[in-house]
Amino acid sequence: MQDENNGRYCDIIKKTGPKPNKANKNFLHVAELVQMANTLTQKRIHDKLRSMDVILFQSSISNALKKLKITRKRLKLKSEKVISPEVINKRMIYARELMTISDI
Repeated sequence: MQDENNGRYCDIIKKTGPKPNKANKNFLHVAELVQMANTLTQKRIHDKLRSMDVILFQSSISNALKKLKITRKRLKLKSEKVISPEVINKRMIYARELMTISDI
């Protein structure tokens, strides 16, 4: 055996240790896309990755975002009507009336 491999046994011995993780590389692609365009949805991230010849499923993109601790939630403005003092007072009066109703 030694003669066939020119004195090297490394071709025969199976390599051990941690395997390279493709997920980390894919996570970097997702992180780069999100940093470039923060308004992308997961579908758009998927489309952009596919155009870069990186094939990931939507669940993999979701897992990558979770592991990178990137949220896709967006802040929404509440209308003035909902948080106006007049509406808050009406709600308080309504709640007080409900508390005074006795059970029949």
